[in-house]
Amino acid sequence: MAASARSRPAPAGAGGTGICPIRLPRSFAHDASLHGSSHYDLPWILAWMTGHIGIHHVHHLNSRIPFYRLPKVLSDHPELKGIGRLTLLQSIGAVRLTLWCETQRRLISFRQLRQAPA
Repeated sequence: MAASARSRPAPAGAGGTGICPIRLPRSFAHDASLHGSSHYDLPWILAWMTGHIGIHHVHHLNSRIPFYRLPKVLSDHPELKGIGRLTLLQSIGAVRLTLWCETQRRLISFRQLRQAPA
């Protein structure tokens, strides 16, 4: 009798992807969940049409929360609203920012790169 998918050990290298699953401290996972993705604060109709994709940082905290309950989580926990917040207007302005500047620790445009002293 074959073992169920749950009881079988994962293949070495996580299925040949070269990624080895490791356990990280819970605080690291928590911080990565909150600060590793943005809170894309969209107008209500766009948020609804996209399944509240902008509240992705909350989804990373607990992926079992259904998309239609994500706005309630934000209203119940207002401290989550400001973390990584990006508005629609800000995102339009950020389209030209395509390069990461290590010295300034921020995104810059190609124009800013050309203007930078060598």
